[in-house]
This record gives sequence, C-alpha cells and structure tokens, in this order.
Amino acid sequence: MNVFKYKDLELSSFCLGCAQFGQQYGIANKNQVSTNTTKCILNAALDRGINFFDTASSYGGSEKIIGEVLGRRNVIIATKLTAFKSKDSSKEILDSLKTSLGRLHRKHLDIIYIHDFEGFFANPDIFLDILYDYKKRGLIRYIGISLYDPGDVDRALKYDEIDVYQIPHNILSRDFESQGKMKLLQKKGKLIVQRSVFLQGVLLMSTKNLPEYFGDVKGKLNTFYKYLDSYKVPREELLIQFIANKNFGPLVIGITSPKQLETDVSAFEAHIDQVVFDKLAQRIPILEEKYTNPACWNLQL
Repeated sequence: MNVFKYKDLELSSFCLGCAQFGQQYGIANKNQVSTNTTKCILNAALDRGINFFDTASSYGGSEKIIGEVLGRRNVIIATKLTAFKSKDSSKEILDSLKTSLGRLHRKHLDIIYIHDFEGFFANPDIFLDILYDYKKRGLIRYIGISLYDPGDVDRALKYDEIDVYQIPHNILSRDFESQGKMKLLQKKGKLIVQRSVFLQGVLLMSTKNLPEYFGDVKGKLNTFYKYLDSYKVPREELLIQFIANKNFGPLVIGITSPKQLETDVSAFEAHIDQVVFDKLAQRIPILEEKYTNPACWNLQL
C-alpha cells in the first residue's frame, strides 16, 4: 500500500471510509453494515496495510465501533464535528470533541474536520479558538475542513490553522482540479484528502438501477460506462486509478464487505498506463452540477 507523508503523519493512500458502519449511506447501499461485518472489514484493512480511517460523530454508531476495534491501535483516525443547531456553537463544539474522544477511545484526535463550513465561515474565531486550544494541549493533531465548492478553498486558506482539506474528486467531478485548487493547496503545504471517488456509488451502478432523478443523463452515463467496461478490468480499478494516479493525496473509499475491500485494495495496487487515462479524459461526459454534487440531489422524484 502506497503511503502519503504529511509532516509527522504517514497515511495509507487508501483511507477507509466508515460512514456505512453506522448508517445506510450511498445510493446503492440498501442496508447498514452489521457489527460483525464491520469488525471483519476493519481487521482485514489493517492486514492489507490500511492505517487511515475516516468517520464522523454523525455516522450513527461508526465512531463507537471504530473505537472498540481500533482505538488503541497505532492508526490514524479522522472524524468530524457535529452539525450545530443552536447559537451557542462553542458548547456544541466542545461537546462534540469530548464525545468523539470518548467514543474512539483515543487520547487525541488525529484529524478533526470542520464539516459545517458555512457555520465556520460565519464565525471562524469560535471554531479556531477552541480547536487550536485543543491542539496546543495535545488533544488534536491536525485541524481540517470539508469543502464542496472550489471557491471556498481561497476562503479557508486565510486561516493557517487549517492543515487538511477534504474535497470531492472523481472522474465526473474534477472542478477543484480544473480550477487549480489542488495545486494551490499543495503549494501551500496542505494535506488533500479526496472523497466521493465513486460518487456515492453512482459510478458503479448500472444505469437501469439509478434513481429517476438521473433520467435525463442516463443515456450519457450508459455510453460512458460501456466505454469504461470495454477495458475488461474492474470498473473500480479505472475509477480509483484515474484519481490516484494524479498523486494529490489519499482517497476515502467506503466499504460494505470484506470482498469489496479486497477488490478496492487490488484496484489501488494495479498499474494502468497513462495512455488509458488520456483516452478516458476525452470520453468523460460533461454533466451539470445537479448530477455530480450529492448536495443537489433530490432522490424523492
């Protein structure tokens, strides 16, 4: 497993996404992963050289089970602050930090993401005063932020305390890359963690099974998927390597079974010639943001 080095961190290029361990997550997932299966996946991940795990306080019981299995292991766990509902966000930030430390059975949080970026930009001092105090006390190693829009990178870069940027990046959604934000973050010495590589499962599904919301683009997607499948390799392999080959940072991949873990680990270890990626880039359909940004989806249609 390849490793990304960032300051005193050595991160596996495969970051195991743990949203599915505490809730039903993603279009293709109909059931929450059982506790026993979750434990099997976590232990198998360790065996395959994965040392980077991504969770959140809002992912149901995800933090709790990760804490039980990995809390005392020498691994890197990233989690996220809860969404805030009251005006007294300082109390909610403190409660979220204390709860995560307890659930994860950790003496410190390796990476804590600010997930409510709008709340952060409205009141940055409230967030950073508390988080930086925790960092000085050794309770947080790195402060991160989860973003959705490339324009927010420039806003977040005003705050030097933020070291880690989690952003969406997949073969259909490359706005952060095309607008130069990935290179900018690297130039500023920030760690980039890439999520939504499979677009919450959309990129792995048959177009016949996609929600009706995607009706107007099913034709384009079907043509593209047929082209991907013409390479006669697992689709996961092409999708992962297309992004991993750019070497911007670790990729967060959600897993629902030990078998899927093996498939995706193999995809990370595969070698695909750059010529294939160059050809792929010419065949990628251009879709409106309402289809490539899950925050815009209305799947009740």
